[in-house]
Amino acid sequence: MVEEGLQAAGYTMLAIDDCWVGGRNETTQELYPDPERFPHGIASLADYVHAKGLKLSIYTDVTTAPCIHGQYPRENETVPGSFGFYERDAQTFANWGIDGVKADFCHAQLPNGSLIDPQVAYPAFARALNKTGRPIYFEACYDRWLNTTSGKPKAGFPPVWDWIHPYANSYRVTDDHHDAFGNTHAKNSLAAEIELNANVAEHSRPGSFGDFDFLTTGGQGCVPAKPPPANGGYPGGGPAGVRCPNMTAAEYRTAFSIWVLGASPLMIDADIRNMSDTQRQILLHPEMLDLHHDPAARGGSRVGVGGCNGATLCDTHVWAKPLAGNATAVGLYNGGHSAAHLSFAFSLLGHGAESRLAVRDVWGQEDLGLSVGQFRTRQAVEPHGTAVLKIFHSAGCVG
Repeated sequence: MVEEGLQAAGYTMLAIDDCWVGGRNETTQELYPDPERFPHGIASLADYVHAKGLKLSIYTDVTTAPCIHGQYPRENETVPGSFGFYERDAQTFANWGIDGVKADFCHAQLPNGSLIDPQVAYPAFARALNKTGRPIYFEACYDRWLNTTSGKPKAGFPPVWDWIHPYANSYRVTDDHHDAFGNTHAKNSLAAEIELNANVAEHSRPGSFGDFDFLTTGGQGCVPAKPPPANGGYPGGGPAGVRCPNMTAAEYRTAFSIWVLGASPLMIDADIRNMSDTQRQILLHPEMLDLHHDPAARGGSRVGVGGCNGATLCDTHVWAKPLAGNATAVGLYNGGHSAAHLSFAFSLLGHGAESRLAVRDVWGQEDLGLSVGQFRTRQAVEPHGTAVLKIFHSAGCVG
């Protein structure tokens, strides 16, 4: 992370996800790491990470077991979650020098048949973290409220942003994201994630942001993608468990664009020891990162659509993210299968038909001058690609 320039660009947290737990000490009730994967323990790893000027995050589950319980990496492996041990686990993490915690919600049913209430569990774990006295970033990975087909809350499940803001620094707003473009009906695909994210990022606020899940950007160090099995399987070209590389450069830029416009945390899912040139160009793009780090800390959302056809979903989206300094970031997403010139009316940003606004191409790092009433891309946007613009609401104020 340091050698590749990621730290200098603002990527400062190294995250350990699921599969690290070895068990719980019967005497002290403290969690301990798998001795094969972490023979020197987590505290020594945290010391090493801190010495590099980075932070370390770890995974747990506020229910009885983590998501991989009994599935991976060893068949029938049983490992505990944090339910019933919130204060003990929070203090253990603090003692190890942990800087962030991702808390999942996968096994909520108790032996008596009752269910753990997320609106009780997450606030309780947040209080336990605060009680340690150590600043710890808290990520609430709770998406069970979401109907991933309709993109709307399930009956009886209030949207997570209605109650999570006081307790979590970030919170999941969609299902898992895998490295496949797929289509709007393909679970876990980028196309489906874009549709699900279209109107949720606007609920983000400074200090508590909607999380779109891991950001996939391809790379050279992961298992190569394979053709889909004969019976269908994983959307977009690879079977379940094969995450990359499985999309085009334009699709990876689109993923990054949507995550930036939505103010989602940028958590890279890749082998950064083997980064490709495309990955570097995307992940280290200075002006895109400036949009993400904008001091207004506002999430954007979809404000317009085009190319709609009856019962099918729309091919083109217009996203808008308010920025500090009287400006707006706009994303023009081409969900179609052909390159196309995309346009949008300034009325979507609250301006009149005669408004003269300055426009900058963010990916291209080029000032495009003034446009009157609307903007149309000079070059066709690639299939599944996204043009990102910076619109200045005072004409002539480009730069």
